[in-house]
Amino acid sequence: MSEKTKRCVELKIIDSNTTVGNTRYWKVAVGSDVYYVPLSQTKGVNPNGKLFYEIMRKNLIQVDDVIHA
Repeated sequence: MSEKTKRCVELKIIDSNTTVGNTRYWKVAVGSDVYYVPLSQTKGVNPNGKLFYEIMRKNLIQVDDVIHA
């Protein structure tokens, strides 16, 4: 997503090539919270800077104080 809407948050991209297990993610931040967005959900998005991403709390998984999308 490249435009901000009511249901989107602005993510700061920390690393565009993070591997967790066998899956590759973008490591992103919202304030001081760190999230991982699967590469399959970032197609066509420039990995430099920021992006807007729709997150629903029920789709997040927290493991060892890190929340995964």
